[in-house]
Amino acid sequence: MPLAPLMLLAASACGAELRGGAHTACYESLAKAEGRPMGVVRVAWQVEASGSVTGVLVVATTLHSSAIESCIREDIARWQFPTAPRSIEIREYPFTF
Repeated sequence: MPLAPLMLLAASACGAELRGGAHTACYESLAKAEGRPMGVVRVAWQVEASGSVTGVLVVATTLHSSAIESCIREDIARWQFPTAPRSIEIREYPFTF
């Protein structure tokens, strides 16, 4: 399968995960203690052919909350995508709070 359809598959699955809002739960559960910081956390990860997620990394942030950023990384690492013929790199995705 060409890379473009694989990327569309990953983007579609990613959108489903993002709409689920688990990363928002990270923010909501920790933000009160930190005065509700506002900003963007840009995260990169790899979707393996098995659908599992590896290599979750915050590549940039204006939120500056290590607790919230860590929660987001841990949440993304638990995501499961559809299987694919090869792995796909999500170079950067912004989470805005």
